Amino acid sequence: MSQPSSGDPNPSIAPEPLPQEEFPSEQLSAVVEERADDSERCILYPEDVDPVDAETHWLAVDASFAVDVADCR
Repeated sequence: MSQPSSGDPNPSIAPEPLPQEEFPSEQLSAVVEERADDSERCILYPEDVDPVDAETHWLAVDASFAVDVADCR
């Protein structure tokens, strides 16, 4: 088994969480779309972006991966 090099971070140590003020205050909109194969995808984008542009410029994931932030806290 190989040993990590001296420059590699220790995988057993979790990084410190970022302070809340480090995150943008802007909220994202979410749209759930049905695909041709009847699966759904969730598109996340800032409110001031045209939804058509959002499909090619912002995050899109399978809808099953999207969860409510309140459920994670």
